[in-house]
Amino acid sequence: MENIISIESIVSALRTKRPDLEISVNETIKNKQKLQGITIKSPATNIAPNIYVENYIKTFDSVDAIANAILNTYEEHKCFDNFNVSDILNKDYICDHVYPLLQQASDEPLIKMPIPEAFHGAEAYLAIVSHTDDENTFSIKLTPQILASANVDIESDHLFERALANLKEQVVITSLYETIKQMTGMPDDCDMPFPFDEQLFVITNKSKTKGASAILCDDILRGFAKEHNIEDGFFILPSSTSECIIVLDNHEMNIDTLSEMVQSVNQNEVAKEDWLASEAWYYSLK
Repeated sequence: MENIISIESIVSALRTKRPDLEISVNETIKNKQKLQGITIKSPATNIAPNIYVENYIKTFDSVDAIANAILNTYEEHKCFDNFNVSDILNKDYICDHVYPLLQQASDEPLIKMPIPEAFHGAEAYLAIVSHTDDENTFSIKLTPQILASANVDIESDHLFERALANLKEQVVITSLYETIKQMTGMPDDCDMPFPFDEQLFVITNKSKTKGASAILCDDILRGFAKEHNIEDGFFILPSSTSECIIVLDNHEMNIDTLSEMVQSVNQNEVAKEDWLASEAWYYSLK
């Protein structure tokens, strides 16, 4: 039987469980997907996570279970600091906190930055990204209206260059094996057989959120290639908007097979709002 739980019933349950919190419904566009979300915040803060409900409705079979899961998510990601709203229109703040982020190519009216043709199917847009504590971040997409109100000029204020410089400070590249160890909580002294340890690497940012744009740092990619004695180039799998996977080219890899892998992962493992592209990429050093 189709699950017909409504977002209104979820909100009602949340308000009953936590009358101390401000809970509201909003609709937003994320990576070409129109999503219904629930915003939950304490009256003491002006920053609130937007929690999308679709996957909760698919996962749980009762309103009570969904409400409990959403509240757990809120507790994990809630913000303790207030954001100064006037900073959004502050020229210096924008320049200090501007980053390029990647998503599927779209017609959203955003500030879009040119990217290499190799990364077809994706687009880079500028956003204010702020770290609210050691783990959580939030981002605000920049629009022409915001830049005009803050008196920011893309060319004279070198906005693209500033965005890349800010991004470069956040880039992290680790082997897929080390990433899996971190995700599963394996101790550092625990080694398990992993046949692709020398071929697969994850590139993202320190927060591991919306970190796929790390591939835009050309000097870091070239430094990685030099470190691994790569002369021609390597494959990049657009895993999601949060990270990409670097696949070293051992002349046995096939771009079509890798693209099929990307499509399979998109369909079975990644939420649509986090899809980045449907084909593998080849990054050429030449």
